[in-house]
Amino acid sequence: MINEAWESVPEHTLKRSWRKLALYLENVDQSNDSGSITVTELNGLLKQIPGCGNCEEDDVSSWLDYDADDAGFQLMSDDEIIAQVQKPNSDDDNRESDED
Repeated sequence: MINEAWESVPEHTLKRSWRKLALYLENVDQSNDSGSITVTELNGLLKQIPGCGNCEEDDVSSWLDYDADDAGFQLMSDDEIIAQVQKPNSDDDNRESDED
């Protein structure tokens, strides 16, 4: 369900969003060689974004830790992988018929 929601977001929407955020990121001190940012720094950036002024460091830490145990992909058994590969994909069938 979340995957479908992300796929429905047009690429231009994401690009425009990042452009708006870039204005806030220009003020970030780039001298940090480690490439990492502290929770305090991130919280400071969030407070500059309209609608995020009430963010607290505990909230930011919670958001960052939320998916710490997530591998970033779905773990599937061999049987689940085979079933997924063999499942017909109606989206692909519709695209092919539209191109004809």
